[in-house]
Amino acid sequence: AIPGSLVPQRTSDPNGVVQFRVNNPDLYRVLDWFGVFNTFSSVWFSAIYLLLFISLIGCVIPRTRHHFVALRARPPRTPANLNRLAAFASQKLTTDADGALETATTLLRKQGYRVERYGASVSAERGYLRETGNLVFHTALIGVLVTVGLGGGFGYTGQRVIVEGQKFVNVLGDYDSFNPGRFFTGDSLVPFRIALDDFSVEYELENKNAIGQPSNFTASVTTTLPGAEPRQNQIKVNEPLEIGGTQVFLSHAAGRILATAITGKFCLVKIVSDRRHSLSKLHCKRQTHVTQPHDSNRFIFQLSFFHALMLEC
Repeated sequence: AIPGSLVPQRTSDPNGVVQFRVNNPDLYRVLDWFGVFNTFSSVWFSAIYLLLFISLIGCVIPRTRHHFVALRARPPRTPANLNRLAAFASQKLTTDADGALETATTLLRKQGYRVERYGASVSAERGYLRETGNLVFHTALIGVLVTVGLGGGFGYTGQRVIVEGQKFVNVLGDYDSFNPGRFFTGDSLVPFRIALDDFSVEYELENKNAIGQPSNFTASVTTTLPGAEPRQNQIKVNEPLEIGGTQVFLSHAAGRILATAITGKFCLVKIVSDRRHSLSKLHCKRQTHVTQPHDSNRFIFQLSFFHALMLEC
């Protein structure tokens, strides 16, 4: 997953991929051939993911079975010849044998040993808690892999650029780009609406090497769910908005922009022919197109939507 964090991904930052291609055309062709810009849906990533999943299961199941049997078993019988042990010590006591055994049993149990009496000897063992913790960790890791896999299959990601004063409705047609999971259906989209009321930007003023660069973005929005009253919320960098089971991130922002009016003139040439002569008629028409009418004090920003199936293990 490291390549997915080092280069922009088409699912989360398509504009970044385009810019990377412009800045590094040769490197882009190599990385694109390996599917690095689609790391989490590439063949090699899926193969590594699947092999890791299989190897974990193949490791955890036999060890869990063996550990369960060992926990239920009694401590091994005390060797008749202590010289066979890697280390042992002997000491003479004035008390009787039964009293010594009882004292040893009590002391060993206080130290966390599993104790078993075998005639005139005491056997004790411990160390299973470490293996238990190890198995719990790897089992939880399998749960994480399953959750990520299901979340990617049933979830979706999408982006939408919104101008201050505009609204977004959570339907497929209102997204600029949309990347559904393998098992995603249109019914999975929870209806809600987000209106961008205000978008403020803070600029760097102290660092001489970065003066004038944006340092923080805050989007003030009004969210509406079916049958509920509109609510005021804020979206900041790394502080997503959660609505209808969907996380809305402020993933990209631009500075001040101006509305652009483009006036064009196009002509249509019509050829009329008969037996005697040909006549060309030129019809011209003026057309004006205004891109997103808004004043210079309004801002544009991009929302990223992430929805996944969340499991608690």
